[in-house]
Amino acid sequence: MEPDFRLSTSDLLIFTKGPDLLIVLTNSENPYLAFFLDKHQFKPGDTLCNVFSEWDCVDVDEKGRIKIKLVHGYPKIYEKKVEVRDTHERIQAR
Repeated sequence: MEPDFRLSTSDLLIFTKGPDLLIVLTNSENPYLAFFLDKHQFKPGDTLCNVFSEWDCVDVDEKGRIKIKLVHGYPKIYEKKVEVRDTHERIQAR
């Protein structure tokens, strides 16, 4: 599966991989970056959690935006949080 590039600038690269992953990378030396991302496949109310820090989760707001915060250039790999019910429905759909 190929990545789907959502944002690419001289110091920021954001792409999705499959239906559940959002990858955010930067080469910026800025100690703190914060911005909204609205080009993605997630729905309002979806929760995405950073695989590197289970407490680092963000929700897609009612306007379909994700607020992303990068500290000291650390990358983020957000994975859509799947409810147990959703997992059961996915298994049944196979």
